[in-house]
Amino acid sequence: GMAVVAFLSSTFINLLNCSFRGIISKDLTWIVIYFSWATLQAITVVISLYAMASISSRCKPRFRDRDSIFFMTMQHYGRVPANQRLDHELFVRLVHHNPTGVQVGPLGRITASMAAIVFR
Repeated sequence: GMAVVAFLSSTFINLLNCSFRGIISKDLTWIVIYFSWATLQAITVVISLYAMASISSRCKPRFRDRDSIFFMTMQHYGRVPANQRLDHELFVRLVHHNPTGVQVGPLGRITASMAAIVFR
């Protein structure tokens, strides 16, 4: 949790730093370098948040969505060995009643709507 917060915050600070240096730079070469690096940092933040949001959306108990964990666990019902059926049933109930996701320290649960706010 805190490692992700540190990564995202350092990437965001680096993005702001490069943007500021690009604005005050007088040489065109350095302007291009700073803004290119800032763009790379912005892309890194967007991809990281999107990946975390996609994990949270896959954890929602939607039976018809083939990418959801609930759908995948339901597909394995007939193939679970007899000695693991109780554990599998418990896992299915847990996913159905308590959908999980990626939670990052002070940011809370990373969802698609939260990521969209950050993207803007």
